[in-house]
Amino acid sequence: MEQERNSAIEVTIHKVSLNFPYQFDFAYYFNEKFMSIVKWLRLSYAKEGRLARYLKEESPSSSSSSTAMAADFILKIGHILIEVGDDPFEVRLSDNYILMEDEYKESQLRWAIARQKIEENIKKPFSALSESKVAELRASFDRQTADTYMKRSKRLYETGAAAGATRTALFTAKAEELTLHLAADTSYNTYEKMVAILRAIDQASPYPEDLRFSTIWCRQIVLALGKVLVSLRDFPQPMLNAREINLRGILLGAEQEASARARRTCLIDMGPAFERVAIERSMTTLKFYHDISSKVGSLIYTHGACWEPILQQVNLSFEKIFRPSTDPSPTLPWWDKMRFLFHGALHVVSDQIAIVFHASLDPYNSTELIEISFLGAAVQLLTGKIVAGADLEVLVHTASKYDECRIVHLPDINVAFLLNWGCSGNRYDHHSVMPCARDKLPEYTCNQVHDSYRAFRSHHLNLSASIETKEGRQTQQTSAEGGGDEGQQQQQQQQPPASPPLPPLPLPEEKTPSVLLYNSTLRWLENKMFMITGFPRLTRRGKLYNNVRPRKMPFTRLFKSIRLTIYLQRLDVSYWSSYSKSRGFRISSCNLTHSAEHRQTFVKINDGLVHRYFVWFCC
Repeated sequence: MEQERNSAIEVTIHKVSLNFPYQFDFAYYFNEKFMSIVKWLRLSYAKEGRLARYLKEESPSSSSSSTAMAADFILKIGHILIEVGDDPFEVRLSDNYILMEDEYKESQLRWAIARQKIEENIKKPFSALSESKVAELRASFDRQTADTYMKRSKRLYETGAAAGATRTALFTAKAEELTLHLAADTSYNTYEKMVAILRAIDQASPYPEDLRFSTIWCRQIVLALGKVLVSLRDFPQPMLNAREINLRGILLGAEQEASARARRTCLIDMGPAFERVAIERSMTTLKFYHDISSKVGSLIYTHGACWEPILQQVNLSFEKIFRPSTDPSPTLPWWDKMRFLFHGALHVVSDQIAIVFHASLDPYNSTELIEISFLGAAVQLLTGKIVAGADLEVLVHTASKYDECRIVHLPDINVAFLLNWGCSGNRYDHHSVMPCARDKLPEYTCNQVHDSYRAFRSHHLNLSASIETKEGRQTQQTSAEGGGDEGQQQQQQQQPPASPPLPPLPLPEEKTPSVLLYNSTLRWLENKMFMITGFPRLTRRGKLYNNVRPRKMPFTRLFKSIRLTIYLQRLDVSYWSSYSKSRGFRISSCNLTHSAEHRQTFVKINDGLVHRYFVWFCC
């Protein structure tokens, strides 16, 4: 940074809480109402726009010393809570089920006590309890149980709702100890300087000569977070758990200047005594360009097929919070949105990065899990490439003595993924994408579906993955005594011919790639594999829910070919019939190499269905 000192604005907040009720259209009122009014005020009272000011500052007649520098911004928040409300019907179903289950268990205990007393009376001499009397007592007991359940249900909704004890959140995000510092500097306080930084960050994308930005800003960012927790409903296992997050780098935001077709007309209601005001709003999207380095203490992400219906409900709720595009084009999938909005490099260093998969159909499950953990990870997210170095471990969590069994251990590995997106045009050319208003569609799209992202949209993905272990062997070497190259040459002439090199020393157990399998663990994996690879079920779709849009394509169907290369300098495989390790075998190998190509194709058959099959090519 060129500027050593600068003024700053610091804001300190103890707690921030955002609550989005169920089916509240926040995106409409914020983007269509509030932001339209802000745009109208700017057009009515602003003398010149931000772009005009930037161009004026860059003109030869204006001196760079007169350019005013923005103040730094420092934000400190102790606690952040964001909640998205759940469907009240779903909440009542959950509460009724929990209450019904608890009442059933309590009634079984009460009936066991009553049955014990009945049997004691039957065993007494001259007992008057007959079978018909016992049946009458049972029927009376069932009526009393039903009355007890109804009273508990009324009490639950009367006292529980008043006290706020009933769960209402579908999605909850919590953050603690947030500190954000946005620093301004003279090295990027003009339009041309920021464009130069943008082109340096996003070098893979072609840059048109006539490209202009209506909004552009650049800041040095320093972010610190103590803890981030994201959870669904009242499930015990959080979806995302991150601790000790620190980010540092440069962040640039730019919104491309809209063309004539990318401007839509909005009407502002000024009241009954005034006419409506029509303004034009841009349809282009704010994109982010970044070069950020981060350090994370631990990052754990949890997913499973049992959470798919809830995640679909979360996506439907987010459509009410974030503004949906008014472009009539088909919606971009999430992977294309990431490619379209975010550009640049992200470097992550973490003590642990773990991905946990549920191995049960119970969303409240917290015992049957499969964990893929990267210890001491260093990850680089680049344009079309992901590179990581870490210790890879695969663990199985079960409710048995095989809990936390480490089935795969690969220390000091390098993992690289090359993403080759198959697009109609240049897969990195996002600048040429320009949205179009509904009333300004080109004439050639009248008889076909309009798609503003046609050239940028990905049709398939060719993935190249490589897994290699680092050189970890230790060899015995002898060093010559004395200093200088001449002394070493004289000593080598006096010594006899060199003997064959000594074999490498054995690696420690923690530095040896290994696979550990038990008979029970292997059967457990076979039984649970369909829960991980299962197809998600439809949720809240159809005319009843006003959701008749076509189903989104899963990410797994995007792959056209996967090239996999594995090179392990050593591998130990152990298989035992039981936990006592009395019977089994062990295999040790060196220089294990595996190279394969997997291709996925879809073939249409005359029965009207699309069938999928895999073709495997190994070499």
